[in-house]
Amino acid sequence: MIDREIRFQAELSTGEKITLSLLETNARQLQELTKESGISENLEATIKQLKENLRGERVEDFVNDLIENGSLDAFYTTMAESFKKKREAKRKNS
Repeated sequence: MIDREIRFQAELSTGEKITLSLLETNARQLQELTKESGISENLEATIKQLKENLRGERVEDFVNDLIENGSLDAFYTTMAESFKKKREAKRKNS
């Protein structure tokens, strides 16, 4: 696993559990997300970024399920906290 990647398990709305990895958002992606001002454009940029950064089987199903049945805010908050903890642990071990 590379340094800027979080591996996690997710449960789809069907009850099926899958394992995915999320790469940390890069500077280009952040620029794309922040330049979009409309809700639909921002959602499209977010979906594009998710599909670019998720690895594993059933990525498309996970993204669609997250958009339709989940909370993007909760997902990104959880992932940001996970990346932060990973960086802090790395600093402590350095």
